[in-house]
Amino acid sequence: MAKRGSSGTEKRDGSLYQKAAFICPLAANTRLMAKILFDTDIIIDFLRGKNAAKKVMLSIEDEDMPCCSVVTVAEIRAGMREAEQAATMSLLESFDILLIDKKIALLAGDLKRKTKQQQLELDDCFIAATALIHQAVLVTHNTKHYPHRELILKQARY
Repeated sequence: MAKRGSSGTEKRDGSLYQKAAFICPLAANTRLMAKILFDTDIIIDFLRGKNAAKKVMLSIEDEDMPCCSVVTVAEIRAGMREAEQAATMSLLESFDILLIDKKIALLAGDLKRKTKQQQLELDDCFIAATALIHQAVLVTHNTKHYPHRELILKQARY
């Protein structure tokens, strides 16, 4: 069963953290590294200097891995201004870029097919599928783009 934490992150009973603490009590004091998948909107807002987006991106824990989808890279490059190229590429190189493979492609297609929202973009389904396959927390300002109940979402409120 899913619960919303005080940080806005959806937490699920039986998490890896809870299982590790049960198996090894010493693990109760150890936090597992999480993959944090930033949605395109957060990265664009960061690049455009929005302080709230900067706070969101800088708020992840040191042991967490900041990631973005290869789809996000394409979306950002498509809308990038020439003068922004150096800063954009520098930021993107700081992320672990998660690629699309057959499992992600199949899941993205299934998510699009099973979701009744007509305005749901296939790009967002690819990002959602990437988060699901990689068991990543998806950080987005636009939670309406991700109606999939299986996702672990953290809404950036600004």
